[in-house]
Amino acid sequence: MRNPSDLPRQPSAPRQRRVSDRGRVLLIGDAAHPTTPQLASGAGMAVEDGLVIADELLRAALGASVVQWDPSAAGEFVAAPDSPEVAAEMAADADTFLLDGVDAGLHRAAAQTCVAVRRWMERENLDGFTMNFLELDKAFGLPAVPFLEGCKAMARGKGYAGEGDVLTAALIAGLASAYPATTFTEMFCPDWAGERVFLSHMGELNIALTADRPRLMQRPFPFTDMGQAAVAVAQ
Repeated sequence: MRNPSDLPRQPSAPRQRRVSDRGRVLLIGDAAHPTTPQLASGAGMAVEDGLVIADELLRAALGASVVQWDPSAAGEFVAAPDSPEVAAEMAADADTFLLDGVDAGLHRAAAQTCVAVRRWMERENLDGFTMNFLELDKAFGLPAVPFLEGCKAMARGKGYAGEGDVLTAALIAGLASAYPATTFTEMFCPDWAGERVFLSHMGELNIALTADRPRLMQRPFPFTDMGQAAVAVAQ
């Protein structure tokens, strides 16, 4: 990642601006990982309570709302593999990414998915999206897991979060509207000797903030029947 001091400073946002100005979020999958069988029923009910609270916070406190991805409508948004939109998306990727780490077929599927999610967001006037990748399988109608579109969305100033976390996706959207140098990530491993922190999640990062040219990589995706995933890696 680039040094924060090297990033362009943005003018202070008006004080009256709220996260609710950027608060419509696309949810792909459930809003939380499913509770595993060995957990007690109390844990499952706690998750349900948390989802209700999160929904109330989004609507009442933040003025935000959630639009659920409709798998039955996927055909309306997923472009054909040989369509001009997908060709243009792949050409743009060739200018942005190093593509030596991904199979052409998977790259095409990822490009189709980017176009589909973006079309849905534009039609619904959405400010961000999130997904529960443990639920995202072929039945959702997307050709690939949309990790790549998460990267591109943040570079465009849209919100993104993993795990179906609609609150964080709305927060990232609000922050990005005032300070574009914003990204969703998780701190995985500090390197104290090198004074660095390894940041990652499932390959989602704001590709506008990378110090070097990001590389598109192919990674196994064993969680559902999607098979492989195209993810971005960079420093």
